[in-house]
Amino acid sequence: MKLFVKTIIFIFLFLIIVLFGTVSAANYLNAPTKLLSDVEIVFSIEEGDTLGDISESLVDAQLIKYSWALVLYSRLMGTESDYKIGIYRLSSKMTLIEIHDLLIEGRQSLYKITIPEGWTSKQIADYLEIQGITESTSFIKAVNSTDIITEFGLDGYNMEGLLYPDTYYFQKKYPAELVVRVMVNNFFKRLEIINPDYKSLELRKLMDTVILASIVEKEYRDPAEAALMAGVFYNRLNRDIPIPLGSCATIVYIITDIMEKDHPEFISFDDLKIKSPYNTYINRGLPPGPISNPGSIALSAAFYPEKSDYLYFLLKNAESGQHEFTKNLSEHTAAYNLYIKKDRDF
Repeated sequence: MKLFVKTIIFIFLFLIIVLFGTVSAANYLNAPTKLLSDVEIVFSIEEGDTLGDISESLVDAQLIKYSWALVLYSRLMGTESDYKIGIYRLSSKMTLIEIHDLLIEGRQSLYKITIPEGWTSKQIADYLEIQGITESTSFIKAVNSTDIITEFGLDGYNMEGLLYPDTYYFQKKYPAELVVRVMVNNFFKRLEIINPDYKSLELRKLMDTVILASIVEKEYRDPAEAALMAGVFYNRLNRDIPIPLGSCATIVYIITDIMEKDHPEFISFDDLKIKSPYNTYINRGLPPGPISNPGSIALSAAFYPEKSDYLYFLLKNAESGQHEFTKNLSEHTAAYNLYIKKDRDF
């Protein structure tokens, strides 16, 4: 009897020791690799990576202690094939189980991207490629995608002008089509705030307003003058015999985005003669499409222009960004001689 009791006690103690050892080992394997420092590491899972590849990479990154520990835990949980492709931000203070759960759930890292007002689709495309979000050529292709154009009911146009300048959060290597859709959806959300009745406008009227906004975006420097500039352009368009808009911004667009040349230091008289439907010096009316992606100030100005008798404006103070507004050609010429001619040699 005593032998039986001793045997039971021995087995019990043995099980406790085994259990304690197992728990201690599990806690050791699960514990973060660095308790005293919090180091953020960008970790990626590529297409074709096996569980072994992933676990070895985590060891190399000093995020887990042993690769076999993650493999064993994944097999026990039945998640060997559930790891999601993507890019993640992991911390050296994360446990093995926390890392496992994050990679299984696919909670990928998002990167902050800020698109300035007035950038063209080409500028945005180049920037997104530099940031590793999507390829430039893929983005331009998406901007001109007939599927996306049809999806938004914009037949006859592309997404230039509708890529709303804002701060976005994207994953690395994100599909270009989705990037464009996010930006265009944002445009229409913002537009509804600016003009809640925009849906009642015919497509041509809507896009003409966006085109004008894209010009205003590139012309104004002082936000207080944006609506007045829009009013000047409308005054030119609405005359019995329309006056060409005469926007230098459209010439710059031709040179940089269509001709793919460097940004000119100044616009020459020869530049004003470039044959292009976007040249608002030799063509009356609006150009065929936007020349930039306007923000809220330019859009508001185009939808709600400030009324005046002005037909001309030119920059009179480069530091403040203020312009001189005039009502006729003689006043404009006088302003040109006062503010521009003395400082410029064509």
